[in-house]
Amino acid sequence: MPEGRSSAALAAASLLLRRLGSFLLRVLRHLGKNKALLLAGGVAYNALLSIVPMLAVVLVALTHVWDVEQLTEIISHELNLLIPNQADVIIGEVVNLLDNRDLVGGIGLGVMLFFSTWAFKMLEGALAVIFARSRARRQRSSGCRRCCPTSSSSPSPAACWC
Repeated sequence: MPEGRSSAALAAASLLLRRLGSFLLRVLRHLGKNKALLLAGGVAYNALLSIVPMLAVVLVALTHVWDVEQLTEIISHELNLLIPNQADVIIGEVVNLLDNRDLVGGIGLGVMLFFSTWAFKMLEGALAVIFARSRARRQRSSGCRRCCPTSSSSPSPAACWC
């Protein structure tokens, strides 16, 4: 009896590995077809464009909590631990930023909002391209149509789980 169980477990494991391999090959094929790495690079670039103004606005907001000298000392200490060769250059730019904090606060907030909406729009577009389904697969089965009819509670077929 244990031999039958081990052969059944081996067959199940073999089937699982074949299905997993098939799935991974389909994923890699579709990622190449949809140029997912290029889209991911674009999303990362736009995220960086959003993060830099956000950090500037957060830094200006922190000047209302801490003294400017204390804040630059904290940032200098942390940057010297992270990037010791470039810390002095970055601290110089932080000091310039904090000297013009009245101007940076308003403009930085506007730039941050602009680039963050742009980044989220690009992220939405990239995800739509990557996870797009063909028209044939978007059709719901008759059982799904009976189970989840399009009505006022479920305005679109996309709201149905099947």
